Amino acid sequence: METNVCSACGHVNDEGKKFCGECGAKLEPVGVTCHACGHVNTAGIKFCGECGQTLGEPAPTATITMNKESYEEGEEISVVYTGITGVMEKERAFIGVYKSGADHGDYGDYQYPAAGDNDLIFKAPLSSGDYELRLYCRDGQYDDTTFVTKAPFHVEAEQGVEVNLYLNKEAYEPGEQINVIVAGVSQGMAGANAFVAIYKAGADHGDWGNYLYTPAGESQQDFNAPAETGDYEIRFFKRDGQYDDSTFVKSVPFSIAESVAEDIVCPSCGYNNPAGTKFCNECGVKLEAAQNCPACGAELKPGLKFCNDCGEKL
Repeated sequence: METNVCSACGHVNDEGKKFCGECGAKLEPVGVTCHACGHVNTAGIKFCGECGQTLGEPAPTATITMNKESYEEGEEISVVYTGITGVMEKERAFIGVYKSGADHGDYGDYQYPAAGDNDLIFKAPLSSGDYELRLYCRDGQYDDTTFVTKAPFHVEAEQGVEVNLYLNKEAYEPGEQINVIVAGVSQGMAGANAFVAIYKAGADHGDWGNYLYTPAGESQQDFNAPAETGDYEIRFFKRDGQYDDSTFVKSVPFSIAESVAEDIVCPSCGYNNPAGTKFCNECGVKLEAAQNCPACGAELKPGLKFCNDCGEKL
């Protein structure tokens, strides 16, 4: 459309006026803005010098509609669009998912529609709330000048879905295997690459260590315990690529401690000697490492010829 903004005071006057209604200054046409690409052309020309679009025509009308108004987290959204022009396709018009009322630049998932009328499939966000699909006529410029239309929708939490985490122990030695049972992962979460990861206790969501993606239903995920001692936690997130409270579900704590060798009990006087001691610190008798019965596995005292538990000859 043709602009008629006063260069002296900035007042926007009606098209065709020769003098500013606010300050009385003489008005000079400053150009024609192309509705397709946003380029400001010299007043009076018929075609945009940037994209070739005919000037003076009304902005293109396009629509986006969805098959429903409410979805469960991760559910497929079938979107039908109409009226995408060839110029819009060239300028990479896009349809994006937004939280209701979000700024133009705060989009989530997005897709580029082809010219004409067609359909697209989106996945509902994995956080409940009010959302909207928005159509913009050009990529790279997210503001009112490129915004075309929107369609609101609502996302609800999946019914009957509760994720649970179970560890086989509460404390591990460095490098020991950690068995994590993950139960209740929905198909929507699995489709969004839900994962479990090791974190230092209290770390930010983005500061993960080892991680594994989880399939739908129940599964066992095996990690090697960190080499560094301290307090840790296993956290579950219902989607990859977004590491914050909206995708975090729950966590379970665990700790890593150095392995402690057992004391050596003196067979003569019963004194507990530190691991590795060769002679009893109390009575001086030579200490030998404990052995186990080859038949039943029972621990044997040094010097025995037969197992006290099963009678096996040693």
